[in-house]
Amino acid sequence: MNTKTRFENLPKRDREEVLRIDGLLSSRAPSPEAYTAWVLQNLQNQREHLTKRTPNSLLASALHGLKSYFCDWCIVRRYLDDDLVQLRLGVDSSARLGFLMRIAGGEEYSGGYDCAHVFDLLLALVVEDKSVIDLFLNRFPAPFSSGHPATVLLSNGLYSALNDDQEAFASLEKRLREKKESRFFRAMYDCLLGIMAEDLSAVAASLGEMVKLNRRQEQLNSSMQKLICLTAHAFYNVCRRTCVTRGIAAPVIPDESTWHGDFQELIQSSETENCFIELSSVNPVLARWLKELPATLNIEELLTNDY
Repeated sequence: MNTKTRFENLPKRDREEVLRIDGLLSSRAPSPEAYTAWVLQNLQNQREHLTKRTPNSLLASALHGLKSYFCDWCIVRRYLDDDLVQLRLGVDSSARLGFLMRIAGGEEYSGGYDCAHVFDLLLALVVEDKSVIDLFLNRFPAPFSSGHPATVLLSNGLYSALNDDQEAFASLEKRLREKKESRFFRAMYDCLLGIMAEDLSAVAASLGEMVKLNRRQEQLNSSMQKLICLTAHAFYNVCRRTCVTRGIAAPVIPDESTWHGDFQELIQSSETENCFIELSSVNPVLARWLKELPATLNIEELLTNDY
């Protein structure tokens, strides 16, 4: 029987990378709260001196930085402390920060693309944060038309599955089947096709492909996110939503490699809201934004605190 921790079961190079990222994050700040305070201080300085950048762009950039930090930090804690709760808190915080980032920056911050938020939506799906998922679906409605063609197709297909919109999905089905893309994108397309066709063997196979390919994803800038396939967990939860509606049992995915079965069990056993990091001691405005996810953001309101 394997009694090693998940960290101990990692290949040596991955263990070294977790320790390297832990050291890097710790050198910037001793805690998420301290890092948030540091980011907001930098934002204050930039607001005063980088006058050529718009306030919305500065705010979106700061939120982007926090989003990336929280996601890396919680994966490190998952491995070094075997802490599933911190993993959930960090991913949910990242999803909420991603939503706020899209609100602050708009399509201008996304290079004019209307579908770039789909990857933040996937983070919300990882932890089944229904309020964030619903806000994404309503605040950024489909169909999408501008952006990388693979991401546009993925976004429209994902929205069709989440809304169980058979008519919209039918209009995309041929392209989802035939589009030549990277193997990871191909696995996401195949998973959507399996979900909508109620073909659970196809769903399981495509999730297995995501898990297997996750370490080689070129679009992932984070070495930590290569160690746990958050995308596979997100698509599994899309499948669960559809299966529950149709009275079908979701497939069983082997707990191995970048699929974390114990984390998935935690998400399914405690589907509660507001599982994000509390930052009221750092900045009450940011804490309120994370909780309420408002439709408009004001950088001046955020920076009324002294740092």
